[in-house]
Amino acid sequence: MYYEFYIDIFFLENMLLDFLLLLLTGKLLKRQRSLRRLLQASFAGAAGACLWMATPLRQLRFLGPAGYGATALLMTGIAFGFSRKRVLLQGILYLWVTAFLLGGVFQALEAQLAFPVPVAAVISTGILVLLERGCQGARYQTQNYYEVTLGFQGRTVSVRALRDTGNQLREPVTGKAVSILSYEDAKTLFDKDTKMFYIPYHSIGKSSGLLPGVTLDYMSIRREKDSQRLERPVVAVSREPVSREGKYQMILHPQLLND
Repeated sequence: MYYEFYIDIFFLENMLLDFLLLLLTGKLLKRQRSLRRLLQASFAGAAGACLWMATPLRQLRFLGPAGYGATALLMTGIAFGFSRKRVLLQGILYLWVTAFLLGGVFQALEAQLAFPVPVAAVISTGILVLLERGCQGARYQTQNYYEVTLGFQGRTVSVRALRDTGNQLREPVTGKAVSILSYEDAKTLFDKDTKMFYIPYHSIGKSSGLLPGVTLDYMSIRREKDSQRLERPVVAVSREPVSREGKYQMILHPQLLND
């Protein structure tokens, strides 16, 4: 029994897979590179795979990992540069991980569902991109939630807060960054005698408006083992819930955080 081996088809398939792997690796590294460099790197990877298939040394299995490592180093260096060692090592690691994941999905689509190689490769990449976006979304939410304690005239309230880069609200006189607190939690701190001022704001769906604001005594912001205390911060009070799902009760101004 023998198999017909077409080196040109093997080369093109590997070049396509390497190109998709490098795209995924670039997303994980958060580094954009030109199409030319990605094509050069995928060409080098495909050429290395063809040379490996053509050499008798591939019968020596212990040389396999060395060959794969050298190819990954070459591809990552061409695509993302050789100068920064940390980026290079991270790129090689991400390339191996994505190759492992892509290979599993690709084999399932190609072998079990009989998809053509290009179709299976594109679908596999799409699945990994969706998974990566889902992981990034979950990580973003986890990293942007904080436990906040607010103090005002001897009263305190603890809330969960979301750091939102879209919040650019500032107190017009002092220019201080303003966070937004839900009305229900503000009632714990303030009473009818609390002196308030008004902060103009602009939002989607409403051209302009005014929010009542208060200068607190302090604000303590915590996440895991990190914490910071701010003196005399400004908060605005929103009559509408700051989170429709009730996941948080306050929107932090991003400039207040030192991380």
